[in-house]
Amino acid sequence: MRIRPSALLVVFVLFVGVGFAQAQGAGNGSGLAQRVAALEAALSTLQSGGSAPPMWSGTTTFIDFNFGSIPYRLDVEEFNTAAEYLSVPLFDQSGSITVLKSGYYRISFAFQAFQVATAQLLRNGTIVDSGIWTGTNSFIRPHLARIVRLEAGDIVVLKYSGSSQPINSRLQIEFLGQ
Repeated sequence: MRIRPSALLVVFVLFVGVGFAQAQGAGNGSGLAQRVAALEAALSTLQSGGSAPPMWSGTTTFIDFNFGSIPYRLDVEEFNTAAEYLSVPLFDQSGSITVLKSGYYRISFAFQAFQVATAQLLRNGTIVDSGIWTGTNSFIRPHLARIVRLEAGDIVVLKYSGSSQPINSRLQIEFLGQ
């Protein structure tokens, strides 16, 4: 059986996430259980000869001290097995992500900040979900997680608003199917 390197990377990232969750004491919450289930499902898929789901994962190192509602500007791509599903330009001021293939997507965003902060997920300019950080150290649990139907040509933007930069942030978009 031959396993694609990109599939191994997805499994590795899931594995690291489980280890980080355990190290942070998240063993009591459902976040760890979900990560373990995702890891088991990915391993099962790979062992049966399948491939990992198409996913884009990245973050930002951009710092802007003009705090307000600003687009989350991606400049680090951790991995991308979804190039035929999404166009994610790095260093784009607008933070726009273009959907290339219609279907259902799981969009997850987690972050830490020093004070109350919010994140909003917009599809074609309309808010479809939002999340809030209220002062606990809970990076493990996505502050915004949504399964949404997206059509080819849709523009997805994540906006962040707070009195400090988001730190330890991560955006992941996974194609689930049509």
